[in-house]
Amino acid sequence: MRIILDNKNKVPYRNENKCFWRKVGGDTVLFSEDGQWLHQLNDVGAEIWNMCNGVFTVREIAEKLCNEYQVDANAACFDVLCFLEDLSVKNLIVYK
Repeated sequence: MRIILDNKNKVPYRNENKCFWRKVGGDTVLFSEDGQWLHQLNDVGAEIWNMCNGVFTVREIAEKLCNEYQVDANAACFDVLCFLEDLSVKNLIVYK
């Protein structure tokens, strides 16, 4: 868990060399570069994905979600870190 917690001040970027994404209906869907898999994001996941644009730190993403959904700041930060870790392991985002 230490690795995840160290990322909260980093800026995540979508790794668009490894996947592409589209809005389908109201949903955000991620596709692998070779078309082998897809991943459908829920509304919160799509919001996080959209903020992985090189502008926001992980902490800022969590704060924005905390304000929008009125959740505990620590819980929001932890959930964002876990979601981004899952994307990072799949090489869908990178940190800078």
